Amino acid sequence: MAFRDILGQELAVKCLTRSLARDRITHAYLFTGPEGVGQNEAATILAQSLNCLENSRGPCGSCSSCRRILAHNYPDVRRVLPEGNNIKIDQIRALRKDIYYRPLEGGYKVYIISEAHKMTIPAANSLLCILEEPPPYAVFVLLTSQEAKLLPTIVSRCQRVAFYPLTLTLIQDKLEAEMGLGREKTGVVAALAGGSWDRARELVESGRAGAVQREILTLTATICSGNRAGEWQVGGEWEKNEDLPLLLQQLLFWFRDLLVLKETGSGELLLHQEEIPRLRQMVQCYSRRGLLEALLAIQETMGLLTTNVNTRLALDVLMGRIKPHGVPII
Repeated sequence: MAFRDILGQELAVKCLTRSLARDRITHAYLFTGPEGVGQNEAATILAQSLNCLENSRGPCGSCSSCRRILAHNYPDVRRVLPEGNNIKIDQIRALRKDIYYRPLEGGYKVYIISEAHKMTIPAANSLLCILEEPPPYAVFVLLTSQEAKLLPTIVSRCQRVAFYPLTLTLIQDKLEAEMGLGREKTGVVAALAGGSWDRARELVESGRAGAVQREILTLTATICSGNRAGEWQVGGEWEKNEDLPLLLQQLLFWFRDLLVLKETGSGELLLHQEEIPRLRQMVQCYSRRGLLEALLAIQETMGLLTTNVNTRLALDVLMGRIKPHGVPII
């Protein structure tokens, strides 16, 4: 893999390739942005570029150094992952002991710290001591999706490289090309992925996207039939569903499509391309104001469920707030 293979991150790639071309390597980089958008790949390619036997401006991909770095089997590239929920001080202390030994094979020792925001305070302070006076052959790459949780003093000692969510179109194209999904099914998966290709792939491979879609169709059919008892039952089932955040996000996309359809009358911009007939039927029961209220209710419920709230009560209230004011249509 080369930098050109990281899709949708042109600014980050330009920053890194320019640093390599000018031989201006920073002792610490902070790759910040959503998970699954190319941070890990970029960190690996940077480590390969710094230790490649054939090329100093990018990895050749075929020399022994490049191949072993990709296989996580190279002595001068270390990866630090959370142990349980945290990166502990003992893990950083191990780096402090290792860093003052010169590289065994390559020109640089590269330390890739995944989910850097999970460092405990003692671990973060220990890392800060290293970043203040690192040896010239050491390069740290910190990966995080929650930059605000890092110590400001650590952030200030790193060159920040921003990675952004992938566009819906780019994820849809990759889903078609690499996973064989039809275009009519890629919109929902791409939206649920939140700009992350890794998440989109996992949703398809695990079947979770299809399961969430079926739950949404069951709920919308129940709502449109006017079956209030059925709505209570769905609420009870959702309370126990480990994919509840995804269900609510998908429900938000469903009502977003209803609002788009209400406003434009066109199906071109809808995410649920395969469900346009059902959407056209359902939108008849909602006013524009009712759809806006439903979207607000879903968003408020998503926020509430991140706090210490009674999940079942929140879902029961939600079911009442998204109920159409018109007559049953099926």
